[in-house]
Amino acid sequence: MSSSTDEAAKDTTPLLAAVPVSAAPSSAAVSVECCVICMEELPADQVRQHNSCKCVMCNPCVERTIEHHEAIDREIPKGMIKCPGCRETADPMTEFVPPDQIGKSKPKRRLLSLPTLMRAELEGGVSAPVPLGHPAQVKVYNQVVGRELHSLLVPADVREALIAPYELVVCDSQGKGCGRCLFSSEPCRGCLKIKDDEAEVLLQSNDTIAVSFMYVVYP
Repeated sequence: MSSSTDEAAKDTTPLLAAVPVSAAPSSAAVSVECCVICMEELPADQVRQHNSCKCVMCNPCVERTIEHHEAIDREIPKGMIKCPGCRETADPMTEFVPPDQIGKSKPKRRLLSLPTLMRAELEGGVSAPVPLGHPAQVKVYNQVVGRELHSLLVPADVREALIAPYELVVCDSQGKGCGRCLFSSEPCRGCLKIKDDEAEVLLQSNDTIAVSFMYVVYP
């Protein structure tokens, strides 16, 4: 009887040692991203994000997209793909990076055509910004110095005539919310503010830039 008990102990010990309880990952600690092609939600280490936009693809879909373009689309250079998000031609090996490298990995320099608008931040900030006038388009590189963008959108002579302070904000297409933190639990009016200095700003093809006038009373 004791010998059979000893045998059972010998059988179960290796299994318990191989899978320690402490090694099990916490579901709260695992970052999950959704592939835009297969729509499968996967851990961040199994996907890549285009460093020029928000497009996320899982590794198998990146490989299949490369094969698809090589077999069908002869206009795109071999090894390159057309990003499903921004539709720009991209090198998947260098421009699709792990999500934690976004902001650290510099995208390829491209000329973008971005919508711009003006909006008023109501006094007290109790409601969403109010769009002013008509939207426009501006051609600007995705890597731009903040001071150059200020000079382009609000020239010096216009700035001198302004009676209200303003700031440049990356917003959504309606000019009311943020263009970057789309799924924030708290309403955001634009967390990427472009300063009038020599700091470089990385813009994305789906950005909208707002000239946001601060604390204007709008009747």
